[in-house]
Amino acid sequence: MRKAIGDFFIGFLYTFSNDKRGNSARKTTAFALMLGIGWIHLRYVDRENAINALWIDLTFVALMLGAVTAENLIALKMGYEAKKVENEIKLEENK
Repeated sequence: MRKAIGDFFIGFLYTFSNDKRGNSARKTTAFALMLGIGWIHLRYVDRENAINALWIDLTFVALMLGAVTAENLIALKMGYEAKKVENEIKLEENK
């Protein structure tokens, strides 16, 4: 356990240099976000708003992992994706 914690801090320090030994920016950002999320949960989340906090957490995780992009969310909200599919179906029918 001590070695793992030591390796984490050494990797974190090497993150700020150009060595390959350091953590990637994505890992460092994800770790910082998780610390922030943990603090917010401890401070502000209770039984009344737990579901809302869960939705917000899952949305940010999907955004950070790249599973969902801001462009996808805008297209979903505006209905562009449905129109695109309809146009593709019409194009296939006209062939």
